Parts: sequence; C-alpha cells; structure tokens
Amino acid sequence: MNVLLIEDEWAAAHHMETILQAADLPVRIVAVLETVTDAVNWLRTHPTPDLAFVDIQLADGSSFDIFEQVATTFPIVFTTAYDEYAIRAFRVNSIDYLLKPIDEAAVRGSLQKYHQWHEPARWSSSTLQKLLADLHSPLASAYKSSFLVHYRDRLLPVEARTFAYFYSKNRIVHAVTYDAKTYILEYTLEELEKQLNPSDFYRANRQHIVARKAVVDIAFYFNGRLLLNLTPPAPDRVVVSKARASEFKAWMSQ
Repeated sequence: MNVLLIEDEWAAAHHMETILQAADLPVRIVAVLETVTDAVNWLRTHPTPDLAFVDIQLADGSSFDIFEQVATTFPIVFTTAYDEYAIRAFRVNSIDYLLKPIDEAAVRGSLQKYHQWHEPARWSSSTLQKLLADLHSPLASAYKSSFLVHYRDRLLPVEARTFAYFYSKNRIVHAVTYDAKTYILEYTLEELEKQLNPSDFYRANRQHIVARKAVVDIAFYFNGRLLLNLTPPAPDRVVVSKARASEFKAWMSQ
C-alpha cells in the first residue's frame, strides 16, 4: 500500500513513519511533504497514493487548500491537535482522524477503516468534495480550547477561556489569565488570532488580543479612538484605532 504523509513537523512525521512501517501489512511511504505548495506540486506529477495521512495545519497554510487546487480521489486520514468537539462536524465523512499525540493503536484503527472504505462505490470525488464542504462550514471551525504554556521547567495545559488578554512585547507573546497569572506562548499574535474563537476574542491592535469578558469599560480617547479598561489591568494602554472603533463596539454588543 502506497501511503503519502503531509506533515510539517519532522518529529511527528518520523513517528508516523515508524508506526506505519511496523504495521502488519506492507506499507510504502511514497513521500513526506511539509507544505501546501509541495503537496500540490507532488500530486500533480506523481501517481495517486492509496492513502494519505494529512496534518490540518501546515507551514504555509491549511491542508484544505491542497484539495481545492488538485483533483483528489484517494482516502484521507486527517491528523490534528484540535479537540474532539471542534472536529465533530467532519468526523462522519472522513475516513478517520487522529488526535495528536498519535499512538500505534490509533494508526492501526485508521488502516482498518481504510480497508473498510476501500471500495469504489464508497469513495469517490463526490465524497471528498462533501468532506471539504463540511470542513469549511461554520460548524467545523476548529478553534483551540486550550494551550500548552511554559511554567518553570514544565508545560501546563490552560483553557483558552481562562485568558483575559494576550499582548506582544519585544517579540514575545504573553498570555494573562483572569487571576493575573502571566505565561509566555510560542505563538505570534497573528497565529493566535486564527486559533481563538472570534466570538470571544478580538484583535484590538497590533500588540493586543482581548477577551470580551475582560473588558470592564471603554473610554473615549482622543482622535476618535477607544481606550479599554481590562481586568486584570494591562501593563500598557490598550487602544482601539478610530478605523476599528465601530467594529469593536459592534463586537462588544453581540
């Protein structure tokens, strides 16, 4: 069986290769690709694989972009760090998904499902198109529910809803909880903005993302800007520009 891996983390790809090579059936890894661009180019110039394990978040974007550019009919197992609730919308239509960290038993289960699905009548281009449509639907929005944060010599899971705001200073992103604890995250604010639920968090300016519940009150600032009073208090002024003031007020009124 020819298997394609699309994964931008070397350790995760190597781990998957090791598990697949130890499977009870013969598996040949035809390629390990890290980006959307590489995957599109490879699929356009190589024979169709029997099965693909595809990470959702890649170095240059979403893996969904691959299947919008290339006609694809082979079955796919999505791998993701998102929680089960976030991916429930496409669970029914996919061959399988693996929630990271991935173990050997999970991969064996995916291979078993592959054999169950490997019938022309059950897997077609229309099946894939329905899957992609569901993945892009609002119900399938996969926002993070928790983050791993550095704390001394450990990593701690912290739920997203416990963060009051995020701010960037000296190119380091700090996450502040409602009980005034501050953690350092290995994300940029741009990355966080995509991973946080926009119903709960707002990009106030280049330095701040704020939670709705953290806004105590809003003061009118000079030149049509808004000054946010947050809890716990932010170390620097949190100002919303005149251009975004109306949008922010509409967001707060939802």
